[in-house]
Amino acid sequence: MLIKTKAELRKHFKNLRNGLDADYRIDADKSIASRLFDLSEFIDSELILIYVSVDNEIDTKLIIEKSFLLNAFFKRAILVL
Repeated sequence: MLIKTKAELRKHFKNLRNGLDADYRIDADKSIASRLFDLSEFIDSELILIYVSVDNEIDTKLIIEKSFLLNAFFKRAILVL
């Protein structure tokens, strides 16, 4: 199946995410957060914007919580709702 539109792409990847095993998703979320915290761009940033995840998106709760704990390293952390 050839996917042509942005809406079709979003639907396709949403369906893929919805089909993932819950344990796999938890491990993947932790792995993504860990890789983010190791990036020099993240460590050296003065401002970070973090989207609050909804539905079956990558869970950003861990990223948000740790970012606030590391707030001494950042001038500002902004949540985007």
